[in-house]
Amino acid sequence: KEAIAAMGVDTPLAILSKTYQPLYNYFKQLFAQVTNPPLDAIREEIVTSTRIYLGSEGNLLKPDENNAKRVKIA
Repeated sequence: KEAIAAMGVDTPLAILSKTYQPLYNYFKQLFAQVTNPPLDAIREEIVTSTRIYLGSEGNLLKPDENNAKRVKIA
């Protein structure tokens, strides 16, 4: 498995080796590994909410009493 450079890899380059190295050792791909913090259910209630609305939204530009016929399931 190829090491991750962002984690402090200190292996020497293949070109500096005095012994034979396979061709694939001359090519390394460096990338940044990003870790995201866990979701906070209290501060990110919109993301973690299980609330859904059952029914049609209707035309939001033309308010009508039919638009109010929705059921909120929490």
